[in-house]
Amino acid sequence: MRARLIAVLVVLALVLGGAILLANAGGGGDDPLTQPPASTAGPTTAPPVTATDPPPASTAEPSTTTTTRPPTTTAATTTTAPSPEPPVGCLLIDDSLGLLLVLEPGAEERNLGPIRDSETGEAPRGGGPGSASQLEALAHQPGTGRYFATSWGVLGTLDPRTAIFSEVGATGLPDVDGLAFDEDGALYGVARVVGAADRLVEIDPSSGRAVVIGPIAGPGVLEDADDLAFEPGSGELFAVTNRGGEMERTSVLVTVDPANGRAAAVGTDLGVADAEGLTFQSDGRLWVTTGQRGGSALFLADPSTGTAEGVALLGNGVGDYEAIACPNGEG
Repeated sequence: MRARLIAVLVVLALVLGGAILLANAGGGGDDPLTQPPASTAGPTTAPPVTATDPPPASTAEPSTTTTTRPPTTTAATTTTAPSPEPPVGCLLIDDSLGLLLVLEPGAEERNLGPIRDSETGEAPRGGGPGSASQLEALAHQPGTGRYFATSWGVLGTLDPRTAIFSEVGATGLPDVDGLAFDEDGALYGVARVVGAADRLVEIDPSSGRAVVIGPIAGPGVLEDADDLAFEPGSGELFAVTNRGGEMERTSVLVTVDPANGRAAAVGTDLGVADAEGLTFQSDGRLWVTTGQRGGSALFLADPSTGTAEGVALLGNGVGDYEAIACPNGEG
C-alpha cells in the first residue's frame, strides 16, 4: 500500500513540472537570466552632435600670456660714448724719470729712451752745477719737424728718435716752464716767478735768448702758467694755470694775449688737478697732461668751455708728465 502511494506522488510531481515548462515555452519571452531588467524610466535621447559647429563663445575675459620679452619702456636709453682716440704720434716728457715717450694707438706709450745731453751723455742739467735736470717744456717747430725743449733756463733741441738733447743756448732766465710756436715760427715761453704771476716771454730759437713780454695775469687766472699752446687756424694762445703747491682740482684754462701777456679765464675749473702739459693737434683738439699731483693722465679739453674729460692714464698713473707736443701732420 505504501509503495503505491509513493509511486502516485512521483507521477504527480512529473506532471506538474511538465506543465510549468510548457507554460514558460509558450510565453515567447526572453530568458530572464540573460536580459537586463526592464527600466521604468523613459528613453534617454542624446542631443545631435554637429562636428562643424564652433564652440560656444565665452563671456570670460581673455587670459594674459606671460612671455620672456622685456617690457617696453618710454624712458630714454643711456649709452656710453666711446673714449676719444688719443693723439697718436705726439711726444711726452715724464720729468720724474727723465724719459721721452711717444703715444701709440690705444694710448700705449713707447719709451724713446732717457733724455741725454749730446755732449755729456748724462741727463741735461741747465740749472747750474749739481742741479738735477728739469725738463718741463716741449714744442714742435712748424715746417721743420724739430722739437725744442728747456732744461731749467737752457733751450735745446730734442731728437724724437734718440731722445738726445742738444743745447742751443741759455735763455737768461732761471726756469722756463712751457713752450709754444705760433704759425709764423715765433717761439713763446713761460718764465717761472715764485710768489707772483709767471711771465710770458719770447725766445729766439737760434740763440735761446728770451725777452720778457709781461705777466700772465687777469681775473680768475692762477699764478702758475705751466704750458702754452696756439690754436690752429685762429692763432689764439691758450695756457693752463695752477695755484702753486695745491692738490685741489683748481687748474684753469686761460687765453693769453701774445702782445702783453694779459690773460682771461675760460670757465672757472678745468676739472683737472695739476694740469702741466698743453698742446693742440692740427684737427683742433686740445690735449692736457697732468703731473704728479694729478695722477699722471691724459685729458681732452674743450677750449670754448674750459672743461676737460679724462681719456687715459699715463705711466700707469705714476709719473710727472710735464709736457706734450704734437707734430700736427709735419715730419
